Amino acid sequence: MADAAKKPSDPSSAENWVNEIVARDEESKARQKAADAPRKQRSWLPVLIPLTAACVALSIWNPGRREPEPPKLTVTERQATTALGLEIAIEAVEAYRDSTGKLPASLGDAFPFPLNVEFKQLSNGIYTLSAGTGSKRVTYRSNGPRPGMDAIVVPVAEELLK
Repeated sequence: MADAAKKPSDPSSAENWVNEIVARDEESKARQKAADAPRKQRSWLPVLIPLTAACVALSIWNPGRREPEPPKLTVTERQATTALGLEIAIEAVEAYRDSTGKLPASLGDAFPFPLNVEFKQLSNGIYTLSAGTGSKRVTYRSNGPRPGMDAIVVPVAEELLK
């Protein structure tokens, strides 16, 4: 190889010298082109598809989710619920009687939503409504006074508003 500082005097060595410079230039350009060319990146698609499917499945199934337990009612709240259900049933039966002139065959005829109240039709348009369990059972007879609903409902409302 000829030295770049020394110019050859022989035409064949001058041609070799030019060819060497051109070859180095082409090699340099090829290296530069290879360095500038975008590198082939690894495809993440084979990893992302199963990962996405797993995330969707876990978000739908959600193994960490538990159904919330229904809140426990206090004795006073249960009594108030019973009294309120009984009061609603009384109003529903009386409204049915006022509109049709007769008693309903069942409480479901007078009030479409379920109540934990038992309805019994007695003679001469008299009926009874019973609600509650055991010793806490409250019974209303249509020819008698209404049970003291306010005595049960008002303290519960005050307790809940505290």
